[in-house]
Formats: sequence, structure tokens, C-alpha cells
Amino acid sequence: MPTQQPPPLPRQLAWVNLLRVLARQLDGGAVHDRHLLAIAAAAQDVLRAAQRRSMGTHPPVNRWE
Repeated sequence: MPTQQPPPLPRQLAWVNLLRVLARQLDGGAVHDRHLLAIAAAAQDVLRAAQRRSMGTHPPVNRWE
């Protein structure tokens, strides 16, 4: 009996589409209210990670030094 392989994890810009799909589902009421807090916490984790990454890759320029 063949085993089913899990789908590959999204990479690069595939995440953009998935996040937009999630936003549409949230707007459309397709997500249970009981899951909203967990989704919001995970979204905040993603945002913080992206901010840390962008700060490390492109540090702010202090024009006054």
C-alpha cells in the first residue's frame, strides 16, 4: 500500500497568496471565532519575524551621524 507524502511547504512568494486566502476567509466569516485569537497570535509572530529579518538585512540609516 503506497504511503501518501505530505504536500511541500510553501516557499517564497507562495506565502503571499496563502496569506491573502486566509484574509479572504476571515473577511468572509469562513473561520470559527474560537480560532481567531490563535490566528492573530500566529500572524503577529510572522510580522515580528519579518520585521526582525528586514531590520537585519536592511538596517536603518541614521542620516545625522
